Amino acid sequence: MKYLLFITLIFLLFSCKPTSPSGDNDQTGSDRATLVITNMLSESAHLTIIDSGAVALDFDLGLSAGYTLTWFENENVFDVLDGVISIFYNTNTHSYDTKIHLELGKVIYYDLNDDNATLTIFNNTLLPIDFTMDDGSFSEINFTVQLNETKSYSWDINDPLFTDNEGILVLDYQNEDDENINSIFVLHIGDNEFYQIDELDYILKISNATNSDAWYELNNYPVKHLSTNDFELYFENHFTESYEAVIEYSGYHVFSDYQNIYITEFTQTNFDIQADGGAIELSNSSDLTLTAAYISPSADSLWGYNDLGDFLEPFESAIWTVEDGYWDVLIRDYDSNEYYIFNSAVWLDATLNLNFPTDFIETKSDKSQKNKVINDLDHRAMRIELN
Repeated sequence: MKYLLFITLIFLLFSCKPTSPSGDNDQTGSDRATLVITNMLSESAHLTIIDSGAVALDFDLGLSAGYTLTWFENENVFDVLDGVISIFYNTNTHSYDTKIHLELGKVIYYDLNDDNATLTIFNNTLLPIDFTMDDGSFSEINFTVQLNETKSYSWDINDPLFTDNEGILVLDYQNEDDENINSIFVLHIGDNEFYQIDELDYILKISNATNSDAWYELNNYPVKHLSTNDFELYFENHFTESYEAVIEYSGYHVFSDYQNIYITEFTQTNFDIQADGGAIELSNSSDLTLTAAYISPSADSLWGYNDLGDFLEPFESAIWTVEDGYWDVLIRDYDSNEYYIFNSAVWLDATLNLNFPTDFIETKSDKSQKNKVINDLDHRAMRIELN
């Protein structure tokens, strides 16, 4: 019997999980979000929670008591409110209100307390946001809040925010339209301030939907570079004269082209740069200068003209956008020696990397080379473009 009691006690000790501090979170099921509220006030509190449901949640929470709530991904709080709930609570002496951002797969621990002040920032935009915060400390606080991320900061009565700054907090950042935003908060002990930055109503979004780099020029704006899956947003003030946009674009996997887009006010227009080719990248890893490169579809009998455009010095690279298919490459060095590689596959939205001299065979050492003709005319049936 004593042995059984001992085993039970050990099991209970290891199965009990302590409550995390306010703002911390742990993992839960990926289809739900859980909120654990603990009353750390000096008196009991009455809470009302608004989560877009038909009826608000009302309950009392005694001293040091805890309450756990769970929402599932198909509930309105995620579809309607982007996971943001409002909490109102009052005691015999004070009334408070705050907001909390719920995240699927996370447990949020939230403490009611009257010994500190908290600012919670929720980034509800499409881009990460860099912040500078001045709370009266010796130096400013710099931090980044990723898209759909929540970040909280707390101060107690002995922090410079209250001893030197009278609770005044200054928050600076740039919004999606690159406008400088200066927000001032006056915090008091017991405050739980929630600051949500919402997505601006952009009217044009240009995205790179390829697996490599892309470039574009919009109207008279400078050329912009977009990495894979990167995008740029434009707002009404970018179109002061008209809502017609001319987009010239290119990329390692995209042939140069342009498109006219007519933008409608109050409507979000999305333009994706799509791959319509692949690429051949030639890297010169030798100490030789390459003077010519002929790139020809494997089915063609002609090499066409020199596609290099300029000399390729040692340890330099050149890249061409080509249609997907099979290609032959012939290169010539400064001493007129020629090297080739035949029947190399280039796939759509992919880059074929060729290294000289590793991947090439010198023509005079192999009698089985194709009898292709070098000429000054381009009879190739497939497109090629030097970047």
